Amino acid sequence: DTSVDTDTSVDTDTSVDTDTSVDTNTADDTGQKPTKTGGLVVFHRYSSYDAWDSRLFMVDLADYSLTALSTDWDIDHAMNAHFSPDGSQLVFMGDQSGGERDWDVFLWTVGSSDPPDNLTEGWGTRDEDPKFSPEGTIVCKSNYDLIEMDTTGSVIAELTTDGASTEQSMPFVTVDGSQVIYAEGAGQTSDLYVVGRDGSDDTVVQGDEDLQEYYPIVRDAETYLFTRWVSATNVHDQVYLGHWDGSPAQGLPLNDEASNESDAFPYGDDAVFVSSTRKGGAGGYDLYVADIESDTVVSLNEWNPDINTALDELGVTFH
Repeated sequence: DTSVDTDTSVDTDTSVDTDTSVDTNTADDTGQKPTKTGGLVVFHRYSSYDAWDSRLFMVDLADYSLTALSTDWDIDHAMNAHFSPDGSQLVFMGDQSGGERDWDVFLWTVGSSDPPDNLTEGWGTRDEDPKFSPEGTIVCKSNYDLIEMDTTGSVIAELTTDGASTEQSMPFVTVDGSQVIYAEGAGQTSDLYVVGRDGSDDTVVQGDEDLQEYYPIVRDAETYLFTRWVSATNVHDQVYLGHWDGSPAQGLPLNDEASNESDAFPYGDDAVFVSSTRKGGAGGYDLYVADIESDTVVSLNEWNPDINTALDELGVTFH
């Protein structure tokens, strides 16, 4: 049964609590409602990637209210958001309504009634996967390569330059700002690399030739999160913890090899947000918060029953 609940009405109050302090005791062994915290969660929801119906939503963890962000924006398929270092801005990818079906990078001031700025308008390229650097610049994929630009859309650096011959995507700047981790290739050929901010020292960090490795998210100065297949024959996505010192990556206890676990994002020091297709959810990909050292996984519907739906909830970011 592929029918979905089309009632997408949500609390339209866009005021936000700027207290970003978190209580990292976010999951417990009883599965009860996680402890209230401050901060903001943003994610996207769609019926499928190819349906071009993605919208951005925000959860205020001060009261668990849910707000539809992109409903009135002249932007289609908004997704994959990321907060600026101070939490005041949100960068994301989308498609300008009425135009060609391509991608642009947009910047929105959190809580503003003004629509987002299109930073790559008129470029004529597919501009995707934007992430803020620790200094407040933006790295993204542009025409199959990786670039860095400022918040006005002026290009600062080209990190890769080989064009469509090899696709680079999903860049994320390290905590110290010296490197960018990213995915190269697709499917079984997708591996993770790091490259210097000046485009030098391009090096593979996760490169199993039989497994898809992608969606890297920097966690701290020692570790990063990424998504990897269970095996060459079991292609369910699982969340792994990578180590900058080159130690073997570890699958997190939250993983369920019969479901897809992906798009992990840090939540305090000892938990992550994750999208999962595990049994017992609302349908499709649902959002959970999971302890990083145990198998405790709690649905975000424990916070607000309207967060997870029969559609897919993905691409979470937190500040």
